[in-house]
Amino acid sequence: QVSAKTPFCSNGGKDPCWNYEFELLDYFCGHILEFRIYEAANVWRSEPLGWAVLEPNKLAESRFVGHLQLSGTPCKAYLSVLLTTRSDDMNPGEPFPPAVRPPSTCCYGTEFQVCIEKREHFDQLGVDIVAHVGTILRVKKVVEGLIQEWNDAHTLEVVKPNDFLVAVNGIRGNSQRLLMCISNEQRLELVILRPPL
Repeated sequence: QVSAKTPFCSNGGKDPCWNYEFELLDYFCGHILEFRIYEAANVWRSEPLGWAVLEPNKLAESRFVGHLQLSGTPCKAYLSVLLTTRSDDMNPGEPFPPAVRPPSTCCYGTEFQVCIEKREHFDQLGVDIVAHVGTILRVKKVVEGLIQEWNDAHTLEVVKPNDFLVAVNGIRGNSQRLLMCISNEQRLELVILRPPL
């Protein structure tokens, strides 16, 4: 049995964000992954607040991005997970080769493209985004800006909170490179991933 433990999340509230990445060197495709959530004050009791299981059949082309419903909780709660497996010749943070890039629609969600262009006096995306597991960006909030302008004009491809920004102008696999590209480029082709509910 292989296990790893994240640090305690100290931001409190009803929407904690661990944003922690670790590598399981002895994990093999076909193994079940179990996630357990503990309360910091009561972790010594070894009783989790909730748990979720990721079955191997949920991995699509060695990748899973989505929400796992927690069991054992008094109300509906979900854990957002991004999991990738990589070959020995890939380093963490490297872009995925085309063979393992996800298709437009799969069990881990739906991808769509957003094309925007910065203009004089109107160059802000208008999204609150945070790095997620070092490889993609998570949308926390959409406010006035280029993304809201896109949303108003494309009602079937609206960018929403909790969507993932997985690529910018063809760049994937590194959160910092995505942020740099957003900051430096005038025309942006964004790939948005919406995990299944």
